[in-house]
Amino acid sequence: MDTKDLWSPGFKLVSFDQLGKWKPITIDPNIPLERSSVCFACGSALEKIAALVNNKKDLSLSLGCCTMCGIVTYIDRPNQKWLTDFYTHTWDNVTQPIENIAIKELKKPRASHFSHIAKSIGLKASDSILDIGSGYGGTLAALAELGYKNGIGLENSSHRAAIATDKRNINVLQGNFEGEITQRELHQRKPFDFILSAHVLEHIYNPNEFISKVADLQDVGGHIAIAVPNFTGEHAINILLFFPHLHSFTLTGLSCLIQKHGYTVVDVSRSTANELVVVGKKTKRATSKITHQENKVGKALQKITLELELQNIKPGKPYTIQWHTQHTKLKHGVRSMLATIRKQVSSLIHKHSIHREPIHKLTVEGLLIRKTSAPIEIQFSDNIILFYK
Repeated sequence: MDTKDLWSPGFKLVSFDQLGKWKPITIDPNIPLERSSVCFACGSALEKIAALVNNKKDLSLSLGCCTMCGIVTYIDRPNQKWLTDFYTHTWDNVTQPIENIAIKELKKPRASHFSHIAKSIGLKASDSILDIGSGYGGTLAALAELGYKNGIGLENSSHRAAIATDKRNINVLQGNFEGEITQRELHQRKPFDFILSAHVLEHIYNPNEFISKVADLQDVGGHIAIAVPNFTGEHAINILLFFPHLHSFTLTGLSCLIQKHGYTVVDVSRSTANELVVVGKKTKRATSKITHQENKVGKALQKITLELELQNIKPGKPYTIQWHTQHTKLKHGVRSMLATIRKQVSSLIHKHSIHREPIHKLTVEGLLIRKTSAPIEIQFSDNIILFYK
């Protein structure tokens, strides 16, 4: 047996040098954690690909990859009550008066997605629309401009819901989608002809339950459109350490998830390497089948290893993790200038390397750990530190 097979690469977090808009959040023993070793999308086993541990090894979080559909998700995660409290009181905590907050500029590409989808599915002006995670109301406002004015939003953030209502004149319910009160209100308004949700599902504790509740709000013939980050383009540090993204989706996994709740996938044409946009149509029965064609776990590990250059890591040596959202070039030690890296790349480079305009930067120390629990290990001091924005 090759002795290299007995060791796993990893790193120890030393310092936060540049976090941009990211904020640290401490995962300590007081946070209630729950464990799931089964994929919420297809029901297959999750294989552990990374372990986040403290130096005493008495606190750990594991990430797993579905062996069939390739979704990467936290095996260990805070329970649903804790997550709801986090999003209600911490994630988007704003203290200034609503009248002093300017409306965010409409995110035109995302609003454009749903405007085009509404037309492609033949949505009528009188059809009912529900936007789950409607934010400041930008997407509903864009749809209203096209004549689709029978829409309501649902937003957990009280100040975002208030801005959408007061400044954009959008009808928005404030609350948690899975909550009893919200569900009761939505069921009184159902059925919805078109339900959309942009960059919400990756934050949800249980996406299977979420889509099940969505399906209960529609009749046969209704449409849904779900947009989430694409695992292919989501950089490795986001997958490993960006706490709000509990799940990183593949097209196979997201399609399987909606199919098992009675939807047929009718359009994925607006998906890119960075974002999945899946449109489904409600049918009379669920159909979900995956043909296993490749090593999903191996592919996920290869992506993370190559983007962080873990294959080149040396124990005890300081490194800087720098990641950037623009195309860029970098010089790695004495190596020649590398080719242009694709958008949203994450790269592990030596401390003396040059990187143009990094947005986020962490100092770490290289590790080589005996392979006992996971192929990749990230160590912290007393508690695990993750990030949110």
